[in-house]
Amino acid sequence: MTHTSHPALEEQHMPTRRRVLVTLKILGQGTAQELARLLGITPMGVRRHLSALEAEGLVRHKAVPHGQGRPKHIYELTPQAQAAFDQRYASLSVELLRYVEEEFGADAVWRLFRRRAERRTRELLPLLEGLPLEERVARLAEVLNREGYLADWRREDEGFVLCEHHCAIHDVAKAFPQACETELTFIQRVLGDVHVRRKAHIVGGDTRCAYVIVPHSPLAKGG
Repeated sequence: MTHTSHPALEEQHMPTRRRVLVTLKILGQGTAQELARLLGITPMGVRRHLSALEAEGLVRHKAVPHGQGRPKHIYELTPQAQAAFDQRYASLSVELLRYVEEEFGADAVWRLFRRRAERRTRELLPLLEGLPLEERVARLAEVLNREGYLADWRREDEGFVLCEHHCAIHDVAKAFPQACETELTFIQRVLGDVHVRRKAHIVGGDTRCAYVIVPHSPLAKGG
């Protein structure tokens, strides 16, 4: 799957400025020309939106030498832009989990996250059973995208790569690593006969979470 067909960019009636933010979130960084090509608008129009977003403190740029001509401007989101994406009730969730940890210990927090993973697994498994692995990965990406993770996937030589370009529970995951560990378990369980390895981690400073999915057997890849 390429960024040009990312489902998050196909939302109807999404304002152009929001589409610029989402595209930068997915790409990590990019030039005005790259953004214009992906969004189907003029570079001048993109620059107008980028200037407004810079003024709001959501986007920044750096000048990169480019041959003998003028340097290229590479744009990326600022840390403040995280608040422009869905973080529903994050501070309340972190506060409540702190109380659980103080009252009942760290193991109680682990149990809560495991129960969340089990519930998501129960809901999703019936939709994926019997499908080829490629379609299971695609369906999982669709579900994660609806949950606010800006998810997509691609095929590679060793298997598949599932990417989450946004962490819908970033503040919670930053405070409680259990959230990330159970996410890995959830992906493993719903995809079945596969090995899942995380190779990029938003909480660890990367621009996305990326999971390499390798079938345990040729049959797993074909269904």
